[in-house]
Amino acid sequence: MGSVSKQFTAASVVLAAEQGYLSFDDDVRKYIPELPDYGHVVTLRQMIHQTSGFRDFCTLLGLSGHDPADFNSPKEIFTIVARQKG
Repeated sequence: MGSVSKQFTAASVVLAAEQGYLSFDDDVRKYIPELPDYGHVVTLRQMIHQTSGFRDFCTLLGLSGHDPADFNSPKEIFTIVARQKG
């Protein structure tokens, strides 16, 4: 589901940008303030192009001691993603 949903998420962001609701150069923390400050701006553009520096989720699960095959709730997933220190 993740690989397919990326296209729809990106298309939704493009439509929102065209309608003036957001800018590709907005800091992602404007919309997800729970993310830590990494010392530089992570933009929506970087997120869409997958150049933000965020690790792959399965890698994060492994680093946090979880099995990538385990089911995780959206809240658990977000907690693991937000724990990235850099």
